[in-house]
Amino acid sequence: MKVRFLSQVAVLFVLSGSSAFAGEFNYGQGTMSVKGGFMGLSDQASDNVTVYSLKSQHHNLFGTKAFYSYRLSWYDSNEMVAGQQQFNQASNTLNGWLPSGTTPFTLPSMDYRLQGLDANLSLGYDLLHQGERDFLGLGVLLGVSTPWIDSKKSSSDSSGSNLNIPDTKTEFWTYKIGPSLVARKSLGDYFSLYGSFAYAYQTAHIKNTKLNVSTDVDGQFVSYDLGVRFQPISADYQLGWFTLSPRLYATAGIRNSHWQMDKVGIDVSGQNLPVPKTQLEFNASETYLGFGFNF
Repeated sequence: MKVRFLSQVAVLFVLSGSSAFAGEFNYGQGTMSVKGGFMGLSDQASDNVTVYSLKSQHHNLFGTKAFYSYRLSWYDSNEMVAGQQQFNQASNTLNGWLPSGTTPFTLPSMDYRLQGLDANLSLGYDLLHQGERDFLGLGVLLGVSTPWIDSKKSSSDSSGSNLNIPDTKTEFWTYKIGPSLVARKSLGDYFSLYGSFAYAYQTAHIKNTKLNVSTDVDGQFVSYDLGVRFQPISADYQLGWFTLSPRLYATAGIRNSHWQMDKVGIDVSGQNLPVPKTQLEFNASETYLGFGFNF
């Protein structure tokens, strides 16, 4: 199923780019947070994240009002120190779950690190179109996300815990589909404001081989992107049957992406503890700079 879905998305990317080329590279810095789903993460854990993205906000196909947009983003977070603290604070509650007569234990501090790829393609139609710099488009988003979380006992743990916590990797494959909006408004000859929004249903497969976890869950995906674009170079060249229209530009903006998965409960301690199932949420918020071209 994974291979078939990814191949279909890849074909759409190729077909959508057959009439023109457009691309923008973004470098972003921000905050990644994780909440729920894992033992010890009943409260939010967060730390810095670096995001590298390749995207096209909007490009019309064959001179029509039909358009495509895409974004490929790679996320790489720091180890989530807050997560270590929350895991350690959960020990009193977990000891209360042990059978009578069992010696209580202390849970160690933990390191969590999230990495992964998020790929989205939107195909749609401009409801309003007053040129390449003024439009409002409605589309359908198709996407796949492949994040994973590395968890391990912290090297700085001072809890005195004697538990043998395994180093594990929890992998996620999410597939999403839903409506999307994209808009741009010119401000003079060189500047424009732009924005996009998407809300999608998603289904996810979660796997952790070492902990014997393999489950499917549903959820939602929400994303928005707001920014300003500076386009100093714009020209049109007629080459026989073809028109070449190079555009070079720079961007600055903010972007937020939120993944929510229902009823997840993963015991990363390896002790088979009865971890209650809760909503698992990833949230990435970034400020980015970019440069791009299309022709």
